[in-house]
Amino acid sequence: MERSVLRGFEPRRLAAGLALVTALLCCRSVDGYTPGSREVRDAVARAVKYLEKPSGDRHSDGRPGAQAVAGIALLKNGAPLNHPFVAWAANSICGKLDDAQDPGKLGFDIYSTSLAVIFLVHLDKDRYRPEIDFLIGSLQSKQKSHGGWGYPQRETGDTSMT
Repeated sequence: MERSVLRGFEPRRLAAGLALVTALLCCRSVDGYTPGSREVRDAVARAVKYLEKPSGDRHSDGRPGAQAVAGIALLKNGAPLNHPFVAWAANSICGKLDDAQDPGKLGFDIYSTSLAVIFLVHLDKDRYRPEIDFLIGSLQSKQKSHGGWGYPQRETGDTSMT
């Protein structure tokens, strides 16, 4: 009676096992990208170059949250606090606050308000204390009775905002 080494193995399991071994032996690396990876550094450099481009295109998104995210990205990448785009974003956001005068009537959505707070705190929390407090007042005025935040037309909260 002849014994086979493969007797008792299901063909699907054997194929899956061989595929796994092949993948492990042939793959260059199973590590993920890190902030220090060449690919990540190159992508960040392209993004910063776009943000620093002296074009009206980067200013076309009038949402305060979009301006705040771009400012945060530049600051996190080492741009100085007086970088032209960072200064423009701060002035743009703060100018819209002056127009509102009442935190409860600020027309920013929850996301833009929160991102503006994060940006101004990161930029200079002491210098922008009045603006930060105004934005926090706006968030408080939009808080739902159950304690969360959500879309104005719904009583329910939304976890992405809360």
